Amino acid sequence: MNTYLDNTIEVLENKVWEYKKFPTILIETCHNARKKKIRDLSLNELRTLLTQDIGVPYILPSVMAALEKDLLTDTRFYPGDLLLAAVSMPERTWRRPEHEAIGKKLKSLLDNARQDAEWKVNSKIEDAVSRFSGWFEAWLFAGALRAPLVIANEMKPTSASVSETVRLASMNNLSADYARSLFHFIRNERFERE
Repeated sequence: MNTYLDNTIEVLENKVWEYKKFPTILIETCHNARKKKIRDLSLNELRTLLTQDIGVPYILPSVMAALEKDLLTDTRFYPGDLLLAAVSMPERTWRRPEHEAIGKKLKSLLDNARQDAEWKVNSKIEDAVSRFSGWFEAWLFAGALRAPLVIANEMKPTSASVSETVRLASMNNLSADYARSLFHFIRNERFERE
C-alpha cells in the first residue's frame, strides 16, 4: 500500500525545485530532504524542514511520532531541539484544521511532562512551550476569540493586570499559561483601539 510516507515532499507538493549551486548548507539540506521519501527523513532533516516551514503538512505526523517517543529528542544540537522547532511554528500553521489533532496531542504530552518533577529543559524551550501551551489552549477554548472577549469585558479597562486575568481565567478552569496569553492579547487589543 502506497502512503504519503512512501512519497517525497516534491511529489506531494507537486513542486520540483531546480538544481542550483547552493549558497548555504541549509538550502542544500532542505533541497535534498525534499527529494527523500518522508519515511527516510532523519530527525535532523525533519527539524530543519519544520524550522524552514517546508512540507509541514506531510512531516508533522512523523515529528509527532518522534516526540511521542521522547519529547526531548536530540536531533543534532541539544535535547529538545525538535520540540522547540515544533512549538515555535507560527500560530497560523497550528491553526490549520488538519493540524488541530496533532496540536492537542502535543499539548497533552507537554502538560503531562511539565507536571513531572524531572522535567528539566533550558529556558528557551520552556518559554516556547509556555507560549505554545497558552495560546493553543486559548485558541481551542475560545474558538479563536470568544473567551478572551468575554473575560476582557469583565476586566476594568484601567486596572487590567496579569493577576486579575489569572483570577478570571482560573474561575473558568483555564491555566496560568492561558491567562498570561490572554492578558497580552487583551492589552494589545486595548492598545490598538486607543
